[in-house]
Amino acid sequence: MEKTINVLDEKGNPIQLDIIDVLNVENNQYVIVGAQNSDEAYAYRAIPKGKEVEYVSIGEGAEFNKVLNAYNEKHKDEE
Repeated sequence: MEKTINVLDEKGNPIQLDIIDVLNVENNQYVIVGAQNSDEAYAYRAIPKGKEVEYVSIGEGAEFNKVLNAYNEKHKDEE
């Protein structure tokens, strides 16, 4: 898998984000990403589109909480 993904920000500008982790939750694949030199992280659902992968921001809400819980569970022994 790639180590970065390219997405569009709110203004439609392309940005490159580093992949921090990959999670599988309820038959969906998610990437946890963040910008270099930033403490903020974001979750995107990875959707295969032929040979390409589309990344869709999951924002906040129930889906985000499931991914956050899976991430925390995966990394609970690292603290």
